[in-house]
Amino acid sequence: MLSSSLDKAYLEALREAERLSLRISEGELIVYSRGAEPPAYILYTGALHAGLKTRIASTVEAAIHILPYRDYGKVTVITVNKKDPRAVNTAITATILGARATLVAPPLHEAYEERARMRGVERVIVTARNPLLTTSIASLKWIPELMGLREARVRGEISSLEGALKWLTETYREKLAPGKQYDIVAYTPSTRPGAYYYCRAVGLLEPAPLEALAEAPRNSKALALATTTEEQEYKDIIISAGAQGVNIDLYTINTDPVTAGLYSLLIAMIITGKPL
Repeated sequence: MLSSSLDKAYLEALREAERLSLRISEGELIVYSRGAEPPAYILYTGALHAGLKTRIASTVEAAIHILPYRDYGKVTVITVNKKDPRAVNTAITATILGARATLVAPPLHEAYEERARMRGVERVIVTARNPLLTTSIASLKWIPELMGLREARVRGEISSLEGALKWLTETYREKLAPGKQYDIVAYTPSTRPGAYYYCRAVGLLEPAPLEALAEAPRNSKALALATTTEEQEYKDIIISAGAQGVNIDLYTINTDPVTAGLYSLLIAMIITGKPL
């Protein structure tokens, strides 16, 4: 059963996300700090499916290995930390090199905010109590327009997010076990946000690509997140890992790949019981 406190935190984040605004452009570089992988990858997946030529990178990778060697007109940097010099430095580097930079972050120390203002960095300020959850929801709302009939279907899913937690608890009621702990969290390209959210919530360092289950130790407990579209590509790995003694809880998400990232995150939130 879904706890009332979790439902309250989710609805609060949903309302907060409504007031945040950001537009992703063709050829944009999406940058994330440690901990902000979920919203960055939700946004990146949406941009890919919209047909935009976007790229994603960590702050240090962007600042040192990408921005000095390639011209970007627009750079969006996402962090969920209130003290994040790498995110600020990357946004400033982008503006120095001629790009329009937007920093999506909670309110930062005034010294950081002043540095960003002086360099013309645009700000999306996330004041919500749970910035990771709020920014992840907002990132789904920020995805560019999709091509064809998918646009109406995906926007319909997004407009119905208020009932998402109830839908997930009903859909997975036979396997969803709040508080259950895992040694390994495995993801597909669509479900990376949920894997990173789970690890951040419980203190695991890194999730792993689903292919890594083939190398998991016997008797290890694995949470595997996938979409129905992707599951067939991993059938052999899931069967082989199970035969080798890996205990796998597989959550197959039957939604559009663009929205699956947020649904995977919400599954992780329900399991851990921690809105972040």
